[in-house]
Amino acid sequence: MWQDLRFGLRVWARQPGLTLIVLLTLALGIGANTSLFSVINAVLLRPLPFPEPERLVRLWGVDKAQAQLAGDAGRNDYGASPIDVLDWRAQSHSFEELAVTGSGGATLITGEGGSVQVRSEGVSHNFFTLLGVSPVLGRFFETDSSGKPEDKVVVLSESLWRRQFGADPSVLGRTVTLAGKPCTVIGVAPLGLEPPLFSPRGAPDIWHPVALNEPPSMRGVRWYAVLGRLREGVTVAQAQAELDALNQRLEMDFPATNTGRSVLVMPLTESLVQEVRPALLLLLGAVGFVLLIGTANVANLLIARSVTRQRELAIRTALGASRGRLLRQLLVESLLVALAGGTLGLLLALWLTDVLVALSGNGMPRLQSVHVDGRVLAFTLAVSLSSGLLFGLLPALQGSRLAQQAAAGLPGRSVSTGRSQRWTRQALVAGEVALSLVLLVGAGLLLQTFWRLQRVDPGFQPQQVLTLELATPRPWTTTPEQALSNSMRILEEVRTLPGVIDAGSMSLLPLSDVEACQPVRVEKRAQGAEPPPCAEVRTSSPGYFRAMGLPLLSGRLFDARDTQGQPRVVVINSAMARRFFPGESPLGKRIAAGSSAEPPWMEVIGVVGDVHHFGPSKAPVPEFYKAQFQDPVWTYWLVVRSEREAGQVLSAVRGAIRRIDPEIPVFNVRTAEELLSGSVAQPRFRALLLGAFAALAMLLAALGIAGVVSWSVAQRTREIGIRVALGAQPRDVLRMVMGQGLAAVLVGVALGLAGALALTRVLEGLLFELTATDPLTFASGVVALTGTALLASYLPTRRALRIDPAEALRLE
Repeated sequence: MWQDLRFGLRVWARQPGLTLIVLLTLALGIGANTSLFSVINAVLLRPLPFPEPERLVRLWGVDKAQAQLAGDAGRNDYGASPIDVLDWRAQSHSFEELAVTGSGGATLITGEGGSVQVRSEGVSHNFFTLLGVSPVLGRFFETDSSGKPEDKVVVLSESLWRRQFGADPSVLGRTVTLAGKPCTVIGVAPLGLEPPLFSPRGAPDIWHPVALNEPPSMRGVRWYAVLGRLREGVTVAQAQAELDALNQRLEMDFPATNTGRSVLVMPLTESLVQEVRPALLLLLGAVGFVLLIGTANVANLLIARSVTRQRELAIRTALGASRGRLLRQLLVESLLVALAGGTLGLLLALWLTDVLVALSGNGMPRLQSVHVDGRVLAFTLAVSLSSGLLFGLLPALQGSRLAQQAAAGLPGRSVSTGRSQRWTRQALVAGEVALSLVLLVGAGLLLQTFWRLQRVDPGFQPQQVLTLELATPRPWTTTPEQALSNSMRILEEVRTLPGVIDAGSMSLLPLSDVEACQPVRVEKRAQGAEPPPCAEVRTSSPGYFRAMGLPLLSGRLFDARDTQGQPRVVVINSAMARRFFPGESPLGKRIAAGSSAEPPWMEVIGVVGDVHHFGPSKAPVPEFYKAQFQDPVWTYWLVVRSEREAGQVLSAVRGAIRRIDPEIPVFNVRTAEELLSGSVAQPRFRALLLGAFAALAMLLAALGIAGVVSWSVAQRTREIGIRVALGAQPRDVLRMVMGQGLAAVLVGVALGLAGALALTRVLEGLLFELTATDPLTFASGVVALTGTALLASYLPTRRALRIDPAEALRLE
């Protein structure tokens, strides 16, 4: 084996040009596969950093009416009420633990005159023990002898501990002020908890305990995320069946709040990755096609090289080398260059992985854990060895057979041998063309989807709009009146800033993909046996609609009349008007929303345009807006439309907020255009990546076609010279040489169309206003690939047109 390795190195060193082409081809294919596998490994394959992660589950609240309205039987609601969780914990036997978590924002005062705005997360006392993690420093939350969780304590994240407290161990026992409440630091949580696994708002900086002791009236208030750890031996299906039966009993016992409510039990890992898994697996298949095309090109090059090595291999056969010995030598040479290409590909993957992470935006979970580990190295090694066998086996078989023919005195350039090699190389080219066409069609479908999504009217005008998330700094001591007063003062101050056109506040921004659905009843309308349909609830200030650019279709918007103590009013969107008031004007009608026994009636005073709240690919859903000055909120978004640049406005807005209350935390600052761009981040990621793979595949296929035609010209130099000497015209030579390459292309196009029709079916769930058999996309792919093939065939064919008949015959 050592002798074969040394000889293989000398063989590749004697042909540096060929070696460089092979190495670059393999490095591109293997590097692209390795980088994408690194992402898949981190997102889909690597277990969560907790003990026995397969027993961890997420419990999603489900509103059956909203699920039916949306045509989705899966999760469609973010939270559960504390009372629900207490019932599940007391009456179920499938769970070892149930814990809750809910996120928010706050100002942290460190006690040394400094303050920092942090992302806080309230969790039940058993949150950390359920996950099975250990503190970096100190301890986690506990309960007293009566089971009551301790209060006025916090746990820091490791990143906050390091950046704000300099990783000082003496932080334990220090008193800090969180949202106006003095708290004692008791521990530091490890980094594995910091990714936003459970919160859609961002990675938490600090945790504080919450008690599940809400009054029965809070049963219908569902905003907690619920995690569970299954008992040993209990499956997800068993837990789901038990909770289904339990929730049926709760519906009977509490019809006002639990009618139409259910719960979906899902493995925690699955809940994180279910939306991105299809796209990642699709892209892995696409980049695998690119590698197959690259290996086919390398195989073609090695088949051509085997002809030039006939004399060498024949001599070795005559000296006693068996065919098996020759096969081993040739395969060792292939594996040697494949491993070298894999090494280069691994180095390339280190850069490509960063590119993939950057392109994916913030919509891909667990990206912070993407890195090269043992599994990625093993994948790269496996891909390299497999590639070496794929592109090396066929040339080795043909080369060893030619050597035996030559050693036995048979003509090495027999018609049968030449025909066999020609058909083999054309078959490889046809395969490359077929795979390239499948990728081109898939990329075309995704690019069209992305283009169509960008053209969807979001329902608002995003230009020159800045959004900021604000939170009440001291929620434990702030009354609704004080929260309302602060909101009004902030809006008044911001409106007076230079260049500001209008400003408003909103509980949930468009495209936030957070559900807040409430059952809605219409006054004086009989209710059937089914639970009332749902509509999304929002709370906004009077200036929000003008600041965001939502059109008023009829009626009026909120104004100074709509304050506390006045009759409650709502503004609804056009989708709600169509759903709840078909064929009639909703103005002046009254609705009631919520799960309580006697929710207040609210008069519809206006109808505004629809907003694609759940993304441009989802149809607008019924929404109604409550007046913030009648229903104060503690956390909301400030929306500012101005004539100036976002950076200039942001500085002025921050100054205005600090003048009113320097402890008001400000988060998630971004423009509305960034918000809109983020809503199509995943379609853009899929389209750009598959488009890049398709372009690379088409380039490799073109090189393969050019290589086949060049080899054909070299092999038929004497024949072409004779034809020219006998009077053949350039067009005759052009037709003869290009025809051989185009025959393989046409076969590949036919196979590719059949493959695209079959494989693009997996794209149906990723398309928007487009079918997987869109004729324009298929036709464009065929035209682009055929045109590229014609160009790739023509360039080397020009060499045949310049052949001098006398020189061709003299060479023979």
